[in-house]
This record gives sequence, C-alpha cells and structure tokens, in this order.
Amino acid sequence: MKPDKPGCGLLFIPVALFNILILKIIYFHCALDLLENLTVKKRASMIKSYSPVNEVPR
Repeated sequence: MKPDKPGCGLLFIPVALFNILILKIIYFHCALDLLENLTVKKRASMIKSYSPVNEVPR
C-alpha cells in the first residue's frame, strides 16, 4: 500500500516512533506508581504491625 503523498510515508515513521515512546513512558510511569503504592502499603503495614506506638496503653 502506497501513501498518496510522498511525504506521508516519511512523516509516519517518526510519528509512530514518537507515539511508541510516549506510550512506553506512560506505561513506565504507571508501573512505577503501582510499584511505589505497593511498597508504601507494605511498609505502612509493616510499621503498623511492628511499631509500639499503636499499642499505647490507655
């Protein structure tokens, strides 16, 4: 399949690469956020279970 204009094919390649790059960045950020949330939650639950602050006698 040939593009109608000769410039279209040349323009398509960098645009496609750029889109892939943006998607990779977005996915990477999402993955990092998920990872951070998981580690923060784990750390919070660890701190809750091990810290003596929660077991303050009233």
